[in-house]
Amino acid sequence: MPKTSQAKKVYDYVIRQIKLGRWNPGDQIMTEMELCEELDVSRIAVREALGQCSALGVLEKRKGSGTYVCEINISNILKNIIPLMTLNRLDLMDVLKFRLSFESGNVIEFVQHCTQEDIAELEQTYAEMTGRKLDASFYTADYKFHEIIARGTKNPLVIAVNEMLTGVLLSSQELTNLAVGPEIGLSFHKDIINAIKNRDSQMAALLMTRHIEATIAAVELTNDKAE
Repeated sequence: MPKTSQAKKVYDYVIRQIKLGRWNPGDQIMTEMELCEELDVSRIAVREALGQCSALGVLEKRKGSGTYVCEINISNILKNIIPLMTLNRLDLMDVLKFRLSFESGNVIEFVQHCTQEDIAELEQTYAEMTGRKLDASFYTADYKFHEIIARGTKNPLVIAVNEMLTGVLLSSQELTNLAVGPEIGLSFHKDIINAIKNRDSQMAALLMTRHIEATIAAVELTNDKAE
C-alpha cells in the first residue's frame, strides 16, 4: 500500500469504489486529472497509488486508452502481495505442521466437490508415484497428488494459497523424500484414494492426518539419528 498520505488517500478511494461495485471488472476508471481534482491531491500521488494497484493486479493501464479494473484473481493478487517463498532444511517441520490442518481440511472439501475425472487424475498420479519410487522425480508426483486435492476442493482461496506456496510445498516434498523415502506416502495415498472413492470424507481426513503425522515422526527420527 502507498506510504504517503496523499497516495494512500487515492489508493483507499480506488479500492473503495471497486468494493462498492461502482467500478466493476472491465470498467475504465477516472483519469489521473479527474482523480487529482476529485481528491485534491497531486499528480505524483495519483500515479503512485495507481501504480501500486496495477502491481497488485487490481488495475490495468492501457497505453493511449486509460486505466481499467481487472478481473479479480485471488491467486494473482496473493502472489503479488507475498513474495515467492523459499524453503531451507530448517523450515521442513514448520511446513509439515502447516499441512496437518491445511490438507486434512482440503480432503474433506475434495470429497464433497470432486468429480470422477478428479479421482481418475489422483489414481493416475498415484500410478506415476509407484513407478518412480527410486526416481528423483517421485516428489513431483507426490506434490501433484496433494495439488489435485487442493484444486478439487473448488474453493478459490484454497487453490490460491496452494498455488502461492507451490515452491515451498515442492521443496518440502523433495526434502521429505530424501529424508524418509517414498513408502509412507505410497501407503497412505492408496488408502486415501479408497476413502475418497467411498465418499467417506471423515476417513479420508483421518488418513491424511495420520499420513502427515507419520511423516513428521519419520523426519524427527531421521534428524535425531543425524545428531
